[in-house]
Amino acid sequence: MLVAAVYHTTALRGSRYEAPMDVPGLSTGGFDSQSLYTVPAVKLLRRRAVLSAIQLRQVDDCRAIQGLGRRRAMTRLSYGLRSS
Repeated sequence: MLVAAVYHTTALRGSRYEAPMDVPGLSTGGFDSQSLYTVPAVKLLRRRAVLSAIQLRQVDDCRAIQGLGRRRAMTRLSYGLRSS
C-alpha cells in the first residue's frame, strides 16, 4: 500500500506553493505542495497527522497553480513529514 505524503514546514514564506493550515498533532505551519510524493506504508514509523479531504484539496489546489496537475490517487491517509 502506498501513502501520499507531503512535507510540513513551520517556516512559511508566503509562496503560492504553500498551503498554510493548522493540523492537530503538528506545529502551526503549512504544507509545501512541491513536495508531494508517495511512500510504501511499511517504511513509515508512526503517523504524525491525517489530513481531511478538504485539507488535501487545499494542497492539491496549490499543485494546480504550479501547472503540475492534480493527483487523483490521493487518499485521506496522509502523513505530514516535517522538513527543517
